[in-house]
Amino acid sequence: MCPMRSFIESLPPDRRNVMLSAITEVLEPNGLELVKSAWLKALGSGLHEFRIRRPAVVLRVFCHFHGDRIVLLLSGYDKGGDDSSRRQDREIAKARKHLAAWQRHHR
Repeated sequence: MCPMRSFIESLPPDRRNVMLSAITEVLEPNGLELVKSAWLKALGSGLHEFRIRRPAVVLRVFCHFHGDRIVLLLSGYDKGGDDSSRRQDREIAKARKHLAAWQRHHR
């Protein structure tokens, strides 16, 4: 199964709605322009972290921008459950693997 789909399906409905709204209302229309804000952090090699913060909700979605319009959603996690730097490092490493696999497939 797709890692992003697994993440979406693992979220409780309220968090899922917050995440999907943020993607639709913030990430999709603004894209890479968000890197100038607290919403998006460039992690290098084409990987970005979309940061969703709402009261009692802290979600991370790893994404890649391909061309002018396509945003590839790679994976994500609920930072509220474990906000340790070790967890963050593991999640970034997984997202990098997903991105590398996608890039290999699309060459």
